[in-house]
Amino acid sequence: MDSILEWLSSILTAITCVGEKVICVAKVFIKFLMDLVLWGPRYLYREIADYLGAFIKSTHIGEVWTQVITGITAFEDVFGYWWDLFELSSMLSSVITALILRFILRHLPVIGG
Repeated sequence: MDSILEWLSSILTAITCVGEKVICVAKVFIKFLMDLVLWGPRYLYREIADYLGAFIKSTHIGEVWTQVITGITAFEDVFGYWWDLFELSSMLSSVITALILRFILRHLPVIGG
């Protein structure tokens, strides 16, 4: 009787090991399929991001926004109290950043629809 129980125990252990290996192989295969399917979108987004980065550097947008904000803050002497009360310099940079971010996010097909 003990030998039969040992034999059944060894068979169950072997089946469990095979099952774990099958699950491990299935996980690796599914990861491979996901990488294969997502390669195109990842490549596309990487190329678009590289192009946008090069475009922004070539157009000197950062320098233009700095000049715009510097020009607007030139009125600080005239409207000093109101400028400080409403913190317009912080507000302007925040609003401009939010508008640019909204534009970018709205044009991503995954997020903006």
